[in-house]
Amino acid sequence: LYTSGQKADDLYVVKSGALKIMTPLCGQDAHVSGFRMAGDLVGACGLTGGHYAFTAQALDRTTVCRLPLDRLRDASLRQPALVQGLFQALAIQAAQAQRQVTRTNLPALARFAIFIKDLSTHHKKRLLSSKEFELPMPRTDIADFLALAPETISRLIANLSSKQILTIEGKTVKILDMDALEAACETLS
Repeated sequence: LYTSGQKADDLYVVKSGALKIMTPLCGQDAHVSGFRMAGDLVGACGLTGGHYAFTAQALDRTTVCRLPLDRLRDASLRQPALVQGLFQALAIQAAQAQRQVTRTNLPALARFAIFIKDLSTHHKKRLLSSKEFELPMPRTDIADFLALAPETISRLIANLSSKQILTIEGKTVKILDMDALEAACETLS
């Protein structure tokens, strides 16, 4: 959709599909710092400096609604509710980013369980199934996002599956025991 350093002319709302947000790292490949799915705002990082700070790349077939920044400025004067909605979306994303920073200190099981629970909550807010949904991102991207090894992700899935908390077959997640998943989110060892 856009690359880090590119001039920021637009905000986007994801209509379908999913994007991964990547943060450039000096001398290394970019780090997966987030995912955006249907209903999410993308490109807000370009509001302050006039250039996108991150790269947004489609994970699969994705459609977005482009919101040109110059037209948004004009519309904001006529439609204050639009500005209120954008501020709310930005506040939600800032809170998500802050939670992600604090999660890096949690055990692997808790990080992964919270990730799955967040996806479940995202689907529920959009009136979709919160117990069965597709993972649009590969496990390697999930591992990068959670600062874990891909093998750890595989072990965590096997562990949660053996305890009949969830199953992941291909890209389909089925949460079998939401209470146990929430308990895993609070695991401290």
